[in-house]
Amino acid sequence: MTDTRTVAVIQARTGSSRLPGKVLRPLGGRPVLGWMVRAARAASGIEDVVVATSTAPGDDAVAELGEELGVQVVRGSEDDVLSRFVLALEETGADAVVRLTADCPLADPSLISAVVGMWKADPTLDYTATTLVRTLPRGLDVELASRDALLTADAEAESFHRTHVTSYLYDSKRYFRTMGLVVQPA
Repeated sequence: MTDTRTVAVIQARTGSSRLPGKVLRPLGGRPVLGWMVRAARAASGIEDVVVATSTAPGDDAVAELGEELGVQVVRGSEDDVLSRFVLALEETGADAVVRLTADCPLADPSLISAVVGMWKADPTLDYTATTLVRTLPRGLDVELASRDALLTADAEAESFHRTHVTSYLYDSKRYFRTMGLVVQPA
C-alpha cells in the first residue's frame, strides 16, 4: 500500500422534499448525521471526516451540528453537489474522497474500510464502490473517487452529474478505472 490520504465526505442538507430536515432528526439517541459521522470515524483508512452542506440558510443547522460533532464543514452550492466535494478535496488535501450521504444511518464501517482498502491497494483506480454491481440494499452504498477523477468530473460534468457527484465516473464515455466491491451473504 502507498501513503495516501483518504477523507470521508458526508453530503448533507435539510431540503428533502419527502422528509425535510431528516439528517437532523433524532434516531436512537443521536441525530441521523451523527450516525454517519460515527460510521466514517470507525472505518479504517479514513484520515478525516467532512460534512459538505449548502450555503442555504436552512442548512445552517447542518453546519452547526457538524461543528458540534467535531468535523470540518464545507459549504457550497445547493444544487452543484460535485462542487462541494471538490471544495472538501481542496480544503483537506485528500488523494481520494469517500462519498457518503447523511440520510443513510445504517452505514457499515466495515464496508467503508473495504472500499478504502481496495483503493489503497491500487491507488491507480479512479473509482471503487459497492454500487457497480448492486448486491447490497440502497442506503449501504459506499463510493470512493480519486482526486484526479473527481477533478476531471468537475471540469467536464454537466447538470445531472453535478447533482449526483460520482455518476460521471461510471456513466461517461471517458475511460475511468473502476472496481466494484461485491458483497455475498454469509
